Amino acid sequence: MLGPAEGRPKGLRIAGADGVVLTGDAAAGKLLAGQKARDVPMLIGGASQGSLATAHAMYLNFACDRAFEEANETCGAPLGYNIKAEIALAEFVHAAGYTPFVLSEGLMRSEYHVPFVTTGEVLGSVSKWPALFLGRGLWDQYSGLEGAIDAYGREPGLREIAVVRGPHSENEFGPENVARMQDRVVAFAKAVIHGDSEAPGAAKFSNLKELVLSAPAVWEDSMKPTKN
Repeated sequence: MLGPAEGRPKGLRIAGADGVVLTGDAAAGKLLAGQKARDVPMLIGGASQGSLATAHAMYLNFACDRAFEEANETCGAPLGYNIKAEIALAEFVHAAGYTPFVLSEGLMRSEYHVPFVTTGEVLGSVSKWPALFLGRGLWDQYSGLEGAIDAYGREPGLREIAVVRGPHSENEFGPENVARMQDRVVAFAKAVIHGDSEAPGAAKFSNLKELVLSAPAVWEDSMKPTKN
């Protein structure tokens, strides 16, 4: 992040493969390598509310620069940073219609102009995104799997949905499922960087049932049978 006035990268940290951590100006120099910030290729992502933030960032970057918390905000030109893909875990890329708390969402939007769940405008902009990875548990209590399929179907570029037998939080998937999701994220990221048309090992499906059945037969800890 940039500090005030001087515009320096205050708080920026980069950990290299050699274990060395660079901070501040040294980190910025390594990251930019003489390029402008807008030109540096990047993949952005997050889990749960982090996926809300990154989905919003994708909308601002590829579709429309606007502030949703202000009524009648006009649409500015897309930001145009060199974002290659969004990687969303426990994702909220879809619109409010795919969540169980639609009434409270409507109240916040109508009274305070504050959306919690990603808006329909964001979902509608997925067709302009270069690549999209959605990773999630099958019994996510905060969003329906149908929403992930909707977003997936709108992505024209490299895309993948990876599912595991777990809840909303990736921290509760269990070690085997966490490792599985990490492997899928890495495979997808490599495919994006190399410009491949698909990520090797990605699930193939044509309907909701086939997507569910693509999950490995590994149950998260709370669902495993116990002996009396």
